[in-house]
Amino acid sequence: MIAYAGMEQYVDGLGNPCERFRLPVQNWTAYDPALFASTPDFGSCGLNASPSRAWVDVRDAATNNPIYGFCALDSPASLTELWFATCNGAKQAGSVYVTITDRGCNTTWTSAPVAVNTPPRAEAGPDQSVVTLGTSVTLVGSAIDDEGDALSYAWSFLAHPGPSAPTLSGATSATPSFVAAEHGDYVLQLTVAEGVAGDPGYSPPTPPDVRVRIRRFESLRSLLTRAGVFALLTRAP
Repeated sequence: MIAYAGMEQYVDGLGNPCERFRLPVQNWTAYDPALFASTPDFGSCGLNASPSRAWVDVRDAATNNPIYGFCALDSPASLTELWFATCNGAKQAGSVYVTITDRGCNTTWTSAPVAVNTPPRAEAGPDQSVVTLGTSVTLVGSAIDDEGDALSYAWSFLAHPGPSAPTLSGATSATPSFVAAEHGDYVLQLTVAEGVAGDPGYSPPTPPDVRVRIRRFESLRSLLTRAGVFALLTRAP
């Protein structure tokens, strides 16, 4: 019996961003330690000339194809450390199961399938630059969920000029807005959650943020005066 125990993000040896999905076998104590003895009697596994007697495969429940395998587990306890991974944004299997094959007796144990859920990927939209105070700024957020679950949005200010944050209109939508009343940088964060209960061990990605810069706009006369140029040009002869 296996369980889905959550996802963690990591970078592989080639620098690719990956997601690792953990699948511990819960009844691991039911398996004989002899299954995990290394032996050359049943063929090699890649460069490993003495793999374990039992091989373990993680399979896509929709196709029954193996998507990850283990041929050098050294004890029943190592069954609690099973996992599979996807990299570079590849879509993972929605449901998986595990097979344990005893190559000595040609016996295979098959687990029940378990659903695998990935967190949604959020995008807070491009940074913006505005030159007029009092302008209504609309943010353009979005999100993708591989399983098509219902999503909820929540925006918040990480930084803002002035003593208090502006009011966000539609803060729980993908495209909220606010009125920029102060010059400076506004930094907002978008957090996207699924409309289903969180998975055990759920590890969401860092929410993205977006920066809105309200640039101070000054007239040519103001700029020249501050530079000491305007007074020189208008001085009476």
